[in-house]
Amino acid sequence: MVIAKQIPKVLSQGKTIYSKKHIDHHFAHKLPDPQVAEWYTVEEIREKYNMSVSAVYSFTSEYGIPRKKSRGKTYYSKSHTDQHLKMRRPDPEIKEWYSMNDIVALYNFAPGYVSNLIYKNPIPKIRRGNKGYYSKEHFDQLVREKQLVPEYYTVEEAMAKYNLTRDTLYHHIRYNNVPKIKDGRYIKISKPELDAIFEQPIII
Repeated sequence: MVIAKQIPKVLSQGKTIYSKKHIDHHFAHKLPDPQVAEWYTVEEIREKYNMSVSAVYSFTSEYGIPRKKSRGKTYYSKSHTDQHLKMRRPDPEIKEWYSMNDIVALYNFAPGYVSNLIYKNPIPKIRRGNKGYYSKEHFDQLVREKQLVPEYYTVEEAMAKYNLTRDTLYHHIRYNNVPKIKDGRYIKISKPELDAIFEQPIII
């Protein structure tokens, strides 16, 4: 860390001493905000907002949600999390809902593509049993406004982006059940689901 951050240092009586000012500055943002009184665990965020573990880590990293560590467990600011995710809470006025299977069948989207859309856009959702459901009105509106179409890589594009051989790429596709389609004589691979394999969030 001290090398990567170019922390100033001096040699004193045979010992290396690092700049206190620079070390404190680097770690200051990692200290818990003393004004935050309530905290969520990852499981509590997952339960309340119907998110996967990877989605929670991506969200907290992307929005810089204040966090703290206690006894080996990470906690996230309740107020900051709720502020950014409140749009995900279901509106009691919403009467029609899609399941993931409904969306996949209707729009011919890969499940990973749908999950990515729901994560990046404020689509209200609810949970019934162990299944998630998404507002039909809001999802249909999103598709209309953005004129969405499924995103795919060609084999060559995927190999180039992730520096893979053809055999290694196909191994990942088979092992992770990445959706693919045949377009003429070309094979195309679901972009969001392949990206999800190689762009996992860093868990701290």
